[in-house]
Amino acid sequence: MERLLAALAVLAVVSSGCVQSGSNGSGSEHLLGCDGFERGGVCTQQYDPVCARIEKEGSVEWRTFPNACVACTSEADGNVTGYVPGECEGCSGEGEFAGRKEGCCPGLVAIGCEASDKSGECLECGSGFVCTRCGDGVCGPGENKCNCVDCQ
Repeated sequence: MERLLAALAVLAVVSSGCVQSGSNGSGSEHLLGCDGFERGGVCTQQYDPVCARIEKEGSVEWRTFPNACVACTSEADGNVTGYVPGECEGCSGEGEFAGRKEGCCPGLVAIGCEASDKSGECLECGSGFVCTRCGDGVCGPGENKCNCVDCQ
């Protein structure tokens, strides 16, 4: 039953169009949790890189850590909410989802990935973020009336 519920949850996210993905089309990432790790704990020094998701001040960034223990016990400038195996993939460009990358490229800001449905109502998309130039006075890639004042 749990597998069925998990599959339905993944299907709902994918069908909403708000999947965190990199420009390489890697699709949604399955975050591994930090259960069992204690912040400030002691870790071994093996190199088995992970790309960790860090939430801070309403935004999300991704950062490469040498291993899962170091990521999950990190006292980084935010809350490490999970990780995926392997190094992060650089920065996200304009209009790209900020998933599995080390944040937005310079000059861009991360905004929510909310979008409107056919009736024009704004829909939540979860915890996804899009890298944009929101605030520059132009409604650009990844921006819409639901997530950026430039598109009002």
